[in-house]
Amino acid sequence: MQRDLNNHAELEALLRHFYRLVLADSIIGYLFVDVAKIDLDAHLPKVVDFWHDLLFATKQYDGGIFAAHLGVHKQVPLKPGHFTRWLYLLERSIKECELEGPKTQQMLTLAHRISKSMSAALSEQRRDQLVLSLNELALESKSSQ
Repeated sequence: MQRDLNNHAELEALLRHFYRLVLADSIIGYLFVDVAKIDLDAHLPKVVDFWHDLLFATKQYDGGIFAAHLGVHKQVPLKPGHFTRWLYLLERSIKECELEGPKTQQMLTLAHRISKSMSAALSEQRRDQLVLSLNELALESKSSQ
């Protein structure tokens, strides 16, 4: 039975599934495990808050998305293919969790835009452009509620 992302718990379940795939992935897993050395128990709540803010117009996330990715990029250059793989794993997670609906589609749309913006910003474009793009995404997300 298909369902949509309706609350914090469903979003957390999806992202927990997604990170299981990411951390085990032969293409991008090392970026999370060996380079960023994320502690999933500490990282997951931040990611859930980030997505919850975008999808449900809340103010829970208090982090720096660009700075975190820039830190990894300085150690191992992040390439468009890394972001493509990240998107593939998100789409696979959504399918495996049997999600569909307006919020799920909104998440996919935002993920594609964030991926494109992050990839461009890390490819020598200005940080300000990414900040503006993320701010625009947040505003658009709020206006579509």
